[in-house]
Amino acid sequence: MSRVEVMSGNSAVADELIASVLQTDGRNPDALLARAQRRVSQDQIDEAIQDLNVFVVAVARANQAKGSVLRANQVFEQGVDTLPQSELLTRQYEAFLRDVGDPGRIVSLYSDLTYAKPSSVRAWQAYSRVCAEFTAGCVERRLVRGIARARTRYSIDTLPGAPRRTGLFAQIAPDQICRSTGGICTDS
Repeated sequence: MSRVEVMSGNSAVADELIASVLQTDGRNPDALLARAQRRVSQDQIDEAIQDLNVFVVAVARANQAKGSVLRANQVFEQGVDTLPQSELLTRQYEAFLRDVGDPGRIVSLYSDLTYAKPSSVRAWQAYSRVCAEFTAGCVERRLVRGIARARTRYSIDTLPGAPRRTGLFAQIAPDQICRSTGGICTDS
């Protein structure tokens, strides 16, 4: 009902309904989605993203409770693909992976987090923690170097939902490559 009110533009009624539902059940997916929509329209983007994190976790856990572990895993995977910098989502997915017994994915999950947030000391420390726990072939030198760089590096995170730039030249713009090689830059 609250999403209907949001869609109709009746924001006062929508806000009351959302608040009422979330007071009763703080993880109600419909109310979280409606509140996220309201927050986006009010330019409260960080708060909307937080609601969407909780929404993803609620949907995934509901699928797990229903016995659909595969679907729960898919929801978590889509969530971390869409919001790769979310530490909340990463921690919740880790808890799920522990429940289903997938330590290899826990390690790769935190590795992905360090790629998404290379300047986060907390992300590197979490990655180091799971590597120590599961000894899944983590390279100690990479961990030490990553933590050291994170303490001195400041970077701007990509926007949520933006595709990750990976590969050899991911962080270099094409015009930078062209200028550095002395070539002639064209649009094609």
